[in-house]
Amino acid sequence: MPVDLKNMPDVSVRPASPKFARWMVVLMILTGFSIVISRLVTGKNNVLLTVGVPAIVLGGLLFILFVIYLLRAISANARDREREQTILKDVRRGRRALQILATECCTAHSSADKPFTAIGSNLVKNENVFYPQLSWRGEEDTRLSQIARTGGAKEERHLQALFRALTRKLAQPLSFLPADKSVMVILEHSSSVSEEKAFALFWDAWQQSGIQQPVSTLAGSGAQAIDDWLDHHIRSEAVILVVSWQYAPLNTSMSAEAISGILLGNRLTQDILPPLAFLHRPEAGEGDPDALHYAVSQALDWVPVNAEKPEHLWLSGVDAETEAHATLMKGIGAAGLKNVDPLTGFHNFNDFLGDPGNAALWLAVAGAAQSIHQQPAHHLLISRDQQTGKVWNMVVSPVSSAKEGEA
Repeated sequence: MPVDLKNMPDVSVRPASPKFARWMVVLMILTGFSIVISRLVTGKNNVLLTVGVPAIVLGGLLFILFVIYLLRAISANARDREREQTILKDVRRGRRALQILATECCTAHSSADKPFTAIGSNLVKNENVFYPQLSWRGEEDTRLSQIARTGGAKEERHLQALFRALTRKLAQPLSFLPADKSVMVILEHSSSVSEEKAFALFWDAWQQSGIQQPVSTLAGSGAQAIDDWLDHHIRSEAVILVVSWQYAPLNTSMSAEAISGILLGNRLTQDILPPLAFLHRPEAGEGDPDALHYAVSQALDWVPVNAEKPEHLWLSGVDAETEAHATLMKGIGAAGLKNVDPLTGFHNFNDFLGDPGNAALWLAVAGAAQSIHQQPAHHLLISRDQQTGKVWNMVVSPVSSAKEGEA
């Protein structure tokens, strides 16, 4: 189940302690009545009747009330201890993170002959490759960015070459892992090349790469898949490989071609490959600015860091001059990200690359991790899922000596 600290049970209502002063007043009143009754009945003061009986009756009542008070106080203490343990457990669960073990990505910044050389510096500098050009369909003056091709290769052949180059790159870190370690693969795409054909091209490239580990596909997509993995598979020995691409998109205008491969491992079980960075639990928000502000703040708290720590903010999946963009910017503004420079620390793919579609989130992860390798800093990633409308917030942080807190 998702980690939700907003709906934690309230602190138990404590029972009021017995007011002994009030009971002393009652004892005095009862004693007075007893004296009057004693004089009317016996004509004199009977100490046993006037003092003993009221004291015994009142003492019995006080004992019963005190026992009830103690039982209620013990029950409230037990509930509060359980509440504290629940909050501690959920906080520790929320602060789980994945190791980023390898990142490869390719965009219009990449060269045709070496498509998967590191481009993190190009992305973090907001290097503009988003301008009117001839699209892959032959459309003129279409504003987009495209992966460079050699020799006018057709789409399927070019995509096959890119997959082969990617899997060769990924085979290098995987070669250090045991041959029996499972690789869970998530494939995300948006392309005019059919899913069946694109998947066939990828698996063909996988087989030719010489990767020995057994492979299985992992259900889910986007940040939700990471959230689910952190909840249910934190002790798994398997590694995760996310391969995402937008290639030859159906809607070419304002689009970006991008391919990325990201290898992830559990901090509790993977100790062979040194991590490049940590990917922390994503937090989803949607709706009004307050909800988005809470989601951003909670994503930072999962690290944990304060709002002044991130120096880079990556934004994807939100078109400018829309209501969703305005709402999101209000939520971001309320978060108080003071160290994110609007010129050098803010990276909106729609401004310098175009819309990478389903590859946007993972391209941001790859860009942040490659940037951290050169200049350690905290990166906040905000990506809107165009299918569900959820805005996912997550932090990519430098490697530190912190240990995983969740057993």
